[in-house]
Amino acid sequence: MSSNIINPAYKTRVYLGIAATALAVGAVFTPWEEVKIIGLTVLTGVIYKVASNMIACRECIHFFSVDGHYYAYFEDHLSRRLVTTLDPNLNALVYAINTWHVNAIVGSILALLARGSFDSLKYKVTSAQLLPYFIIGAIVTLALSHFISQLAKKRLDRQLLETPMKDIEKTFYPTVPLEWKAQWAASRARHFASLSSFAIGGIALAGAILAAREGKIKLSNTFNF
Repeated sequence: MSSNIINPAYKTRVYLGIAATALAVGAVFTPWEEVKIIGLTVLTGVIYKVASNMIACRECIHFFSVDGHYYAYFEDHLSRRLVTTLDPNLNALVYAINTWHVNAIVGSILALLARGSFDSLKYKVTSAQLLPYFIIGAIVTLALSHFISQLAKKRLDRQLLETPMKDIEKTFYPTVPLEWKAQWAASRARHFASLSSFAIGGIALAGAILAAREGKIKLSNTFNF
């Protein structure tokens, strides 16, 4: 990736994300199951975000900014994003890689639950057993978040038609231009739906891991690597 494309203010952040994602790829091929689980969690999260961002960046590229998703920077957007371009593919990729640290934290927790030595837990869970649930969870979250985003977009479109023009600016996202409000609402809904699904799915998987380690359920063993 050209250094001219990366925003100078965030070079360290971007390069760290690239390095961490590369390490996650390498982690999958190590002999240590704990490291594999962390690597798979990071890669699953990044791949999911790339897919989700590919849609979101085409829907409302202005939603993506370093300073937060809740304020629009339509006049000064390039200085407030990780890359100095509005290209949807580059933005989708870079912002996805930038989520590595959250995925690494979740992966570390899952690795501890799956492999940690606890007196009350008889069995250990492997990365191969977890991978099918990572894949299924990512696909379900992608479909659900897209569905919710489109509902939000249609809802705001309807509200905009029913609201007097003089009240629209102060009622619906005051900093967002009228022509972008519906797309902004869709991206915002997609973002929160992804976070919610991610949290709920993570908690459910953690519970399944503990149940499997106690011998109460059996996890899939579709993959073997």
